[in-house]
This record gives sequence, C-alpha cells and structure tokens, in this order.
Amino acid sequence: MNKITLLVLTFLTLVVAQPTLAQDAVKGKKIKTLVDYKAELSMTDAQITEITDALKNYQATVVAQKKLLTQYNTEYTQLLKDRAPLDEIKQKLRQVSDVSFNLRYVDVLTSRKVEDTLSTEQLTKWRSIQAKVRESKPAAK
Repeated sequence: MNKITLLVLTFLTLVVAQPTLAQDAVKGKKIKTLVDYKAELSMTDAQITEITDALKNYQATVVAQKKLLTQYNTEYTQLLKDRAPLDEIKQKLRQVSDVSFNLRYVDVLTSRKVEDTLSTEQLTKWRSIQAKVRESKPAAK
C-alpha cells in the first residue's frame, strides 16, 4: 500500500468518528480503519475505491485550506500590529471564518459520502464495530 493510501485510511478513522483510536496512533499502535474491516462488512472493491477517493479529496482540501488558514491568520496578526483600518481587519476575519467553515463542512460532506457508500446493513455493523472498539479502550486521562 502506498503512503497516500495509508494517510487516507488514517483520516478515515477520524472522519468516521473514531477519535479514541487516534490516541493509539500516538502510542505507535496500528489504527484499524473502516477498510481494515472490509471482510466483516462485506465491502466491495468499488466501495473501497469510492471511499478512498473521497478521502483523498478530503485530504487535499484540508491541506489547502489549512495552508490558507495559516496565511490568513498571519495576515490578520500583521494587520493588528500595523493598526490597520478596521474594515481591513474585518475582511480578514471573515476570510478566516470562511476557511474554518470550509474545513468543517468538507468534513461533514466526506463523512456523508463515506456513509452513503455503505449499505444500511454495513453502516449498522460498522457503528457496532466502533462501539465495541471504544468499549475495549481505557478511558482517556
């Protein structure tokens, strides 16, 4: 598996609401993602491809939007230092807000895309798997 696919699969964990597993990644443990349960969920190759493509698009958007967010925040900070006119500061704050909105919305869109790719039965089974995994994890400190 190439590095991009592994990265995408890691994001799948976050996108499909498995934040407790992200803690394991920090500890060096392998994170099991939706794709790792392909057999249990009886997923087709077409489903895997569709999910992987959605997550690649998600990752590309996140990288671009975070870069833009960093740029806008830097510009905002500079405007404050320069005591720029309030209308310029207001415009920059709107840009920061728009990028933040875009990041959150693309997360929702991707989650829905992934969920819509699964059948009702697969999604129910996936949520059951997630619940069992969360139960087996010790509570975060």
